[in-house]
Amino acid sequence: YAFGVNFTGTQSTGLATDRFEYYVFPKINLQAELLRRVLAVYAGWDGTAHQNTLQSIMNEVPFITMNQEYRLSGTNRIYGGAQGALAGKLQYRAEASITAMSNALVFGRDSTMFTAVEGENVAALQAMYAGNVVKSTVRGELNLPLKDFVASTFLELNAYNQDPFLAQEGQVIGGMLTYAINELSVGANFKYVSGRFNGAGYDLFPLEDYMDLSARIDYEINANLSLSVRAYNLLNQRYMMWQGYGVRGTRGMFVLNYQF
Repeated sequence: YAFGVNFTGTQSTGLATDRFEYYVFPKINLQAELLRRVLAVYAGWDGTAHQNTLQSIMNEVPFITMNQEYRLSGTNRIYGGAQGALAGKLQYRAEASITAMSNALVFGRDSTMFTAVEGENVAALQAMYAGNVVKSTVRGELNLPLKDFVASTFLELNAYNQDPFLAQEGQVIGGMLTYAINELSVGANFKYVSGRFNGAGYDLFPLEDYMDLSARIDYEINANLSLSVRAYNLLNQRYMMWQGYGVRGTRGMFVLNYQF
């Protein structure tokens, strides 16, 4: 078992209303092994907070207005589940959780600023906050860790209520493969997302289901130097991440890292 408390606070100034925002979350985790290697159960209560900044908001959307408010978002999560081994090294994990989200970051239109998207003039996005969102989740995983190879797959079902939470992921099916030997590591990730909430007034740019496949190759040349090659959206899917803003097609990135 483990017990603790998480306190996060921030002072906001220069806005229409200056405010001090804070969250106090308990951190509780209980675990018990009922059948050796086969069945362990766990439950807990955990909370986290995230300070939204201009940089973090711009990482989410491609085009925003400068009329932004930077709030402290918090999540308060109660969870419980079971995990263990099945046949051989095959492992499972099943979990159910309820998460209360306060000031969850969402995006709405700001008609004072426009950009051209696929031949249409689309209003820029402005950061908004869903005051209270309750997310219910059921998630199942299968993992197969071997000496040099790891494979996993998962299914996640989410339901939301209270305030509208745009672009939510209702159902997610995914998988991951990783192969590592000596200094070389190769991996791929895949997920299929459906049940995305769009909200009223956004029928022109529906948030449809989408698939995403990415891959990477990492090589450690020595203790100080490493390189990576990463590829994103390998299926070249065209879908909206937010209303009116499509993701980029297949793209790659080369990274050379030196540290001392």
